[in-house]
This record gives sequence, structure tokens and C-alpha cells, in this order.
Amino acid sequence: MANKRKLKKTIDNVTQALLAEYVAATYYHDHKREQQPALLMSIIHTRNQFRKKAQQPDKKEKSKKYYKQLRQQLKSHVNELIDQINN
Repeated sequence: MANKRKLKKTIDNVTQALLAEYVAATYYHDHKREQQPALLMSIIHTRNQFRKKAQQPDKKEKSKKYYKQLRQQLKSHVNELIDQINN
């Protein structure tokens, strides 16, 4: 259970950092305010989606492999969101 708990805390911390970065970017750059609703909803949807996946793993896969893949997916998705915030 500690593995799930750590992963869910990591997901929360990463999305909180993304939200803070998003707020800072929209505060300092007026042209980013147009993207506000879609990007904000994408960040929230990402958090909810990955927490759900962490809570209910796929029964067919072994848990260690599943959580490793989930972390990789989270990392790549967060990188995409960071690119969207910075552009």
C-alpha cells in the first residue's frame, strides 16, 4: 500500500506544481490567458486520471511493471503540459 500512497502523493505534488507554474505564466503573460480554461482543465483531468489509475491497477499486469509504466506515462504527460504552459 505504501507504493500507491507515495505514487498518489507524487501525482498530487506534480499537479500542484503545474498549477502554480500555470498561474504564474498566465499572470505575467497576457496572451496566455486565452488558453486558460482548456489548459487548466487538462491539468485537473490529468491529476484525476492518474490518481484513478494508481488506485485501481489493471489486474492483468504485474503491479511492479504496471506502476513503473504509470510513472513513465505521468512523466511524459507532465512534460507535454509543461511545454504547453511555456509556449
